[in-house]
Amino acid sequence: MTEWELVSCIPANPKQIVDETIKIETSIFKKIPEVEMRMDLDSMIKRIEKKNLLTINHDVFPALKKLRELRNRVHLQSGNEATDHDYNNFGFEEIQMMRRILYAILTCPEFCSNANVFEFINTIYAQGL
Repeated sequence: MTEWELVSCIPANPKQIVDETIKIETSIFKKIPEVEMRMDLDSMIKRIEKKNLLTINHDVFPALKKLRELRNRVHLQSGNEATDHDYNNFGFEEIQMMRRILYAILTCPEFCSNANVFEFINTIYAQGL
């Protein structure tokens, strides 16, 4: 939820400070009645991590962020060169990472009352298939 709407953004000229070029932008907002904000996957991951919305191990979040970047290669085609596409970036390690994360999220108490329902994911992960 937010109660602020962007009205204008005023960019300043770039400036060189100690071997780096920096730029400042001033954003002007106006207060509005509270509305729902659209959240992208990165914002959702950050909010879940920051506010501890799910009772999952903290080591899941770096893997989630890495998988989000791989997902962007498929949905947003964010590659650097002709051979830098999803076919060359998904492998067994990424599949195992996804299985581990999927099991952790689906079996957390906020979503699941019976973790045995999803035990097949954990079994395949453990077998390395």
